[in-house]
Amino acid sequence: MRKSTWFGVCLIVGVVSLSVAIYLLYDLAQSRREAIASAKLAARQQAVTVANEIDAELQELRAIVHNLAEEITSRRLSDGEAHARVTEVREENPPLYALGVVFEAHAVDERADALPNGSGWSEPIWDETEKVMLATYSEPFFRVDGSGERSPAGAAYVTISMARIKERMDSLELGDTGYGAVLSKQGYFLVHPSEATLRQGVSTFQMAETRNDETLREVAEKATRGESGFLDYDNLLTGQSSWFFFEPIRESGWSAFVIRITDEILTIGRFFRRRVIWVSIYSIVGLMGVAVWVSSRWYPKRPRGVLWGLVVFLSLLFIAGSGVIRYVVYFQVLHEDRESFAVLDVEGLNAFLRSHREELEAQGQEPPLYVPTGVSLQVMKFIGPQELFVTGYVWQKFPIERPSDLPLGFTFPNAVSTSMSEAYRRSDNGIETIGWNVEATLRQDLDISKYPFDHDTVTIRLWSKNFDRRLLLVPDLASYTLTNPTSRPGLHEGITLSGWRISGSYFDYKLFDYGTDFGIPGQLVEDAFPELNFNVGLKRNMLNVAIRNMIPIVIVWVMLFVMLVTCTKDEDEAKLLGFGPSGTMRISSALFFVVLLAHIDLRDTLQIQEVAFVEYTYFVTYLAIIITTLQAFFFSLKRFNFWVVEYEESLIIKLAYWPLWFGFMFVVAIAFFY
Repeated sequence: MRKSTWFGVCLIVGVVSLSVAIYLLYDLAQSRREAIASAKLAARQQAVTVANEIDAELQELRAIVHNLAEEITSRRLSDGEAHARVTEVREENPPLYALGVVFEAHAVDERADALPNGSGWSEPIWDETEKVMLATYSEPFFRVDGSGERSPAGAAYVTISMARIKERMDSLELGDTGYGAVLSKQGYFLVHPSEATLRQGVSTFQMAETRNDETLREVAEKATRGESGFLDYDNLLTGQSSWFFFEPIRESGWSAFVIRITDEILTIGRFFRRRVIWVSIYSIVGLMGVAVWVSSRWYPKRPRGVLWGLVVFLSLLFIAGSGVIRYVVYFQVLHEDRESFAVLDVEGLNAFLRSHREELEAQGQEPPLYVPTGVSLQVMKFIGPQELFVTGYVWQKFPIERPSDLPLGFTFPNAVSTSMSEAYRRSDNGIETIGWNVEATLRQDLDISKYPFDHDTVTIRLWSKNFDRRLLLVPDLASYTLTNPTSRPGLHEGITLSGWRISGSYFDYKLFDYGTDFGIPGQLVEDAFPELNFNVGLKRNMLNVAIRNMIPIVIVWVMLFVMLVTCTKDEDEAKLLGFGPSGTMRISSALFFVVLLAHIDLRDTLQIQEVAFVEYTYFVTYLAIIITTLQAFFFSLKRFNFWVVEYEESLIIKLAYWPLWFGFMFVVAIAFFY
């Protein structure tokens, strides 16, 4: 084939490959934009829908109060008949927290102290007994004297529990980490996933001032003015990026919020990862083809310079392709275990418990006793590849009136060793809370095969000490300010894990069929039993790996390449450099043992049966040492005349050195992460 034809073929292949890469990249970007737009539209529609639903319900409640006030004002109801009418109205309507009338200073219901002046909805108040926010709508009624003058005689009112509205907000489909909220006219939360936020009674304006958060202040101002809209919000406390959609509830002047966490929406799945791999492949082929064609005009004049330029360019393309694939893999979302049920909020927990209870009832079994259990870790430390040492607190809540033979406490079934002592015991509202200080070494089942681009989850498995009763541990979500995984519930604020980055924490249930009744017939063998786990998501700290494993390997590659390019038959030049082919073989042998010891140390550290991703860099290094040694050996012997070795003092081997190793690592990245 003529050179001009060869260069033309390279150009065609390059242009076609680049076109395919650009199309795939455009399609990927378009799919991502469509996914974002679809998620935004869905969240906005849900905000509008839930605001309208709440608005319609509040209008019905206002109509009830208005009719009561009108009946009393028009004297269709006497003062004595008002109480009976209130009872009748309550029976005709869905359950109401309170409904009543106030005649001047006399109140039918003691909650009338919360009534606002005139008609309208009051600011929310926290009911410590019921653990809910309450809001009241009131409307005055009048008496008309003989001259036709109206004078206030009292007020009719209705008080509602925000639990009803919270059920609507929790029914929204907002993914695993999104949530709904309702804001009052003065910026206080009526509905929020965190009970602590509601109990504290801190307005969003106060939060914004405390955090110096101008975006939160802007959201609160727009919402309290009755505006609708959308804002990108970066939580200064958690580092989460969110979408805030807010819609006015015009009847009450409140605002309905829909919050989506963008980290969940913009996740990197298998489709995205594979598409990126194909874009990388086509881009490398395309750019290299175009580069060969572009360099054709300089090749006749400076052939060696052009060849080295193409080699450097191809090596950089392989490095870039591998880097893109590894970047995507490193920042992808953790793989979700399809056999587990993540518990991220109270509603999800209730749904799981309801389903489990129905299954037991269908089998003719009694529902279990639920024991709220919480975890707060203070220290985490790996003392081996598969062993995690933790310290912290675990607490449980029991009814004060409980069977005397009910054993208290818990166990870690995956513990190698455990030490615990009771730290505190409190009783409140018929519930006894017992907290233990724990130290434990827990066996973990981590997948380290993709080291150092592995994502993993360490799990604290929790069992009740009781085997002869159907006890079920449930996460005590009410004890955490936030339960979104990225908010890291159950982890001390300053907790770290050497060599890892903590990406989140959450509770989940996994169904286990233990295959034994533990010596107690009929207890656990009928069906898979839900086991409570506390999980901490991890990502490997790449800086540590780079310093410990990658930098020494790269230095060895560079040293081998320097020896390769300086290998010459010119005795004067060899003396000037200080070594010849024999020196190259001696140094290669020394480097081999250095790399071998480092590899053995890595295997001892990881302690896995399979080959980890990072180990392929060692295999490449072994191959580089072998090729460099063989090149020096055959190059120094005159009776052997290998064209590949002899041509231009091993120019072909020198040119192929870097593209070969970086290309190999690119192929390994594709094989591991496709």
